[in-house]
Amino acid sequence: MEFLIAFGTDDGEHLNNDHVGMAKYFYVYEFADGKDKLIEQRRNTSFTGDETAKHGDPEKARATSSVLQNVARSSAPISPGCSRNSSAYW
Repeated sequence: MEFLIAFGTDDGEHLNNDHVGMAKYFYVYEFADGKDKLIEQRRNTSFTGDETAKHGDPEKARATSSVLQNVARSSAPISPGCSRNSSAYW
């Protein structure tokens, strides 16, 4: 079984401690057969709205989810206002 996990980062070295949509980049790793492999670096550029929008804003959630298409999970926290089962995510 294989799956993809995105790790949010602002500098490429440390995990982002903020909400998932606030990361500047996502490093996407593939996990399969007990091994991991960096397969892609994605820039979080989809959100073009008001940067002061609150965490959990549906537009920000949709923008982030478009960057994270085909990724099973993210390592960064998701705003309590956004359900993991919401159509805005995954």
